[in-house]
Amino acid sequence: MIQKAWKTTAVLLAVAGLLGLCWGLTTWGRYWDILPRSPDPASGRIYPFKMRGVTVYESFQERAFFSYVWNLSWAVFYAGFGLGLAQRWISGKQKKHPQSKINRAMGP
Repeated sequence: MIQKAWKTTAVLLAVAGLLGLCWGLTTWGRYWDILPRSPDPASGRIYPFKMRGVTVYESFQERAFFSYVWNLSWAVFYAGFGLGLAQRWISGKQKKHPQSKINRAMGP
């Protein structure tokens, strides 16, 4: 029962991390479309951000929020992935390779 809970938690964390990364990629594309190509001090968009060979300018809040979600998404994904690997290792379900024909022919 506890193994199933660990596996479910690992999958949920990995999926949540991937969803956050998908959101980040979507936002990155939206930034490329809507952010100005030159600094705009009136709106606070003075921080350069290079993307696809073009420099766009974003505000501090936009940069901080995007970086926070992007980095948190990677951390959650890696936590889920690591938890899944640990669960497989603890449960003994890692793939065991059979002895090769040469080793069996030579004996113990």
